Amino acid sequence: MITLRSIHPHEIEAAKALLDTVFRGLWGISYAEIQARYDPLEDIEHIQSYYFENGGTFMVLADGEQLIGTGGINRLDADTAELKRIFLLQEYRGRGLGRRLVETLLEFAHEWLPVGAVDGRHP
Repeated sequence: MITLRSIHPHEIEAAKALLDTVFRGLWGISYAEIQARYDPLEDIEHIQSYYFENGGTFMVLADGEQLIGTGGINRLDADTAELKRIFLLQEYRGRGLGRRLVETLLEFAHEWLPVGAVDGRHP
């Protein structure tokens, strides 16, 4: 059974491994190489402070105990948030799981962003 929920602290290494698998599949480059060459991935290295302590969230899709997808909402300020780290293992694509993840993250953002901020319409 596939579930969507907030990441547990003990799953951070599994999330990094998932990103490593996706990076290798998409670009043929590892998590460590991405960090060294392009992006330090500070948000993944410090999920608790970057997402949760900042009013955002970091969610995972899990198939039983295996993490199969990730995504986060980073709160930039009182009016702005960004979707981050939307990744899904290749074998789970095409099932609507990514859409479910994004919709759940946008619902989370709707709870605290001003009316219209999420979809671009302003009151």
